[in-house]
Amino acid sequence: MNAKDIIDTFNRNTNVTKRQAEGLTHADSVLQASFRANCFNWVLGHMVFYRDVVLTRLGQDSIIPASYEGRYGHGSDPVTADGDDVANFQDLLSQLDATNAALATALENGDEKLASVYEVNDDGSERTFADMVGFLAWHDAYHTGQLELLRQLAGTDDHVI
Repeated sequence: MNAKDIIDTFNRNTNVTKRQAEGLTHADSVLQASFRANCFNWVLGHMVFYRDVVLTRLGQDSIIPASYEGRYGHGSDPVTADGDDVANFQDLLSQLDATNAALATALENGDEKLASVYEVNDDGSERTFADMVGFLAWHDAYHTGQLELLRQLAGTDDHVI
């Protein structure tokens, strides 16, 4: 996967996410499904958090609050109500745009960086930055797809994509 493909994936995910968020309020974003899932707010915060992880792994400065790891990182508790540690929905959408722009800048002309070794596994095999960033772009797309169902919790009963 080259830099342009990764940038295109994050751009597409950003556009779909923003379309799924249209017309929703912060209160809508914290509605919890009756089945095992997480709310729109958590999924969006999770996406923003891991986009920031990509940025820092590429050597860029973090652009989101450090508290996001505990609230939106892997294995964090579900957002079941609006609390002090829950980010404002509009702030998350702004941070989605900010991380998307920062990723595009970091990856612009980044094919050489992507081809370099990110880590060496226990078995001696190498993992490139393209492997790592490509996986996190897939992860971002996976969660983007969840938002269609989470949008419906607000009673929209529509079809965005």
